[in-house]
Amino acid sequence: MHTPKRTREEIVTDALKVIAPPATLRDKWHTRIGNCIDGLERIPREHIRTRDIKKSLQAYEKALRAARKASLSFRLWQYIAPNGEFIKQVDEQLAAVERYKGTQWGKDKGAKLIDLDAEAAVQSARDLIECCPWQRAPAVSSKGAWHRLSSLLYEGITGTSNKGLMHYLRHWKPEQPDDEEIERQIARVRNGD
Repeated sequence: MHTPKRTREEIVTDALKVIAPPATLRDKWHTRIGNCIDGLERIPREHIRTRDIKKSLQAYEKALRAARKASLSFRLWQYIAPNGEFIKQVDEQLAAVERYKGTQWGKDKGAKLIDLDAEAAVQSARDLIECCPWQRAPAVSSKGAWHRLSSLLYEGITGTSNKGLMHYLRHWKPEQPDDEEIERQIARVRNGD
């Protein structure tokens, strides 16, 4: 049986239940979640083809090399003091292009395209939870607040409920603190900060 689409207000209300802000902050968080969904709805949804990325990269590299060459010849013929800053910036951009050339832009044959809405919802949910001092850090769990909030944001964007988002949660999970950060946290707790 097909369930009717929920209203945006119902989705925001459910998201508030997941975040569980103190009563004094409830209106602020209601607005914040609504604004988050509005922002996510404005994200472009078209995928860029690998071929187009490579063509753009080649055209950019060609333009950089031409600009570099033109600036060198201009300096020689016009007796203008060398502009090392411009050449340095062009060389940095050329180095960046070289790094991007080695990037694997494609996907495996037969693999699904990345769901940009799902990625955006997961990242936004993580950001919202990290802004809540009363919430624990986002955890990768199918019953956790991060997954539930991601699902609600995804539903707010697409109208599709119960989307499996665990793959995206695993991909965007927060990095674990290093040993130095753990030592700082322990010291803060011991000092009562």
